[in-house]
Amino acid sequence: MTQQAPTGREPIDAREVQRLVAKGEGPLLEFKPGETRPGELATSLAAFANAEGGTLLLGVVERNGEPVIDGVADAKLTLDHLYTAAGLCSPSLKIPGSS
Repeated sequence: MTQQAPTGREPIDAREVQRLVAKGEGPLLEFKPGETRPGELATSLAAFANAEGGTLLLGVVERNGEPVIDGVADAKLTLDHLYTAAGLCSPSLKIPGSS
């Protein structure tokens, strides 16, 4: 299943998500659980906006020291949290698809 990334990038598929998770976090790649609140997401978004950019994967948790794709329970709520987080940044970040 392919979904359009909210950043406007090319769609990524399950293989690409698995490849990124296997790569591990770094300066341009961060993982967050699916239920992460807007304030914490805003911190990550602002850090990427103030640097070289980056990729934030939601729905990835750490188990036994390893990243695991856990998914998100409610995709709409997760996107709402992402859009809210973008609005909390100063100046606000514009995410394609947000109003």
